[in-house]
Amino acid sequence: MPAARWSRTVAHAVEENWADARLRVDGALVGVVGVRFEGSMGTLGSCFRDGLRICPKLPLKIRFDRFVEGRRFFGLERLNFHAMGHDPSLMRERLAYGVFAAAGVPTPRTAWARLSVNGEDLGLFALVEAIDGRFRDRHFPLDDG
Repeated sequence: MPAARWSRTVAHAVEENWADARLRVDGALVGVVGVRFEGSMGTLGSCFRDGLRICPKLPLKIRFDRFVEGRRFFGLERLNFHAMGHDPSLMRERLAYGVFAAAGVPTPRTAWARLSVNGEDLGLFALVEAIDGRFRDRHFPLDDG
């Protein structure tokens, strides 16, 4: 994403507007995707006080089909990147998802991901599967949702 667009996107993070960006995963080009910050009523909202950003990292969402209809990434439409800003260990959320999954509770798949934009390291994030139709079909195959 051009630096000026990234700066604008960050400056207006709480508006949750989509921006287009070229995504690379481990150096391989995926293509143009939609990117926005997420959670204005939750985590993202708590990262701003009197209009000033107080968190070093902000949660992000990628939508693969935002600008290219029908595009998927390993079958997924979206991915969420949780900043884990209230967890100095950067482990609690992923461990909790693992506990729920082990107990048989339908749980999104997770992984850790290191993000960078234009060479700037944004840090380590919890990559969390979006709760959508694919998630529903995997966990509730005999249900209509």
